[in-house]
Amino acid sequence: MARSISHCTHPNHELVKILRETFYTCDMCKQHGIGIRYRCDDCDFDLHQHCAFCPDTIDSYFAHPWHSVTLSPPTTDSRVCDICREPVKGYSYRCVPCGFDLHPFCALIPQTAKTKLHSCHRVTMAPASQFKCNGCGEQGCVCRYRCGPCGVNFHPKCVHGSPFRKPSTT
Repeated sequence: MARSISHCTHPNHELVKILRETFYTCDMCKQHGIGIRYRCDDCDFDLHQHCAFCPDTIDSYFAHPWHSVTLSPPTTDSRVCDICREPVKGYSYRCVPCGFDLHPFCALIPQTAKTKLHSCHRVTMAPASQFKCNGCGEQGCVCRYRCGPCGVNFHPKCVHGSPFRKPSTT
């Protein structure tokens, strides 16, 4: 990966790749991060490594195979990511005809996964209208990880953990 880059979200200065084990908020997606980032010290501007290289369009995403999703700037309307159900605060992938929203980080979530919550089989991402998560017991909608043979369902954030937890102050 490049040591320094130019990026459309910060056109006035180069961003330098650094590793700091401190929390930051990505200025593109507005979500928390730690570790490797692209940074402008002069402006206190940070990008997740993934956000620095997000494609403008994802032609086919397994959880929304009907249309492509396009990287879109922040809006004032209230939206949530259709994968993790967390608020969309910054740039996101969006399918305008369907109103499907996706955090750039959530675009990295795999279609199948292994989880300690259900170690006998891999779970597969599937669309859902309503389900009860066998991990946390809460209701879910839109997308879930499912084990077909066992009939169990999990929120994506229960399988992978939420990447958007606020850093603790301890």
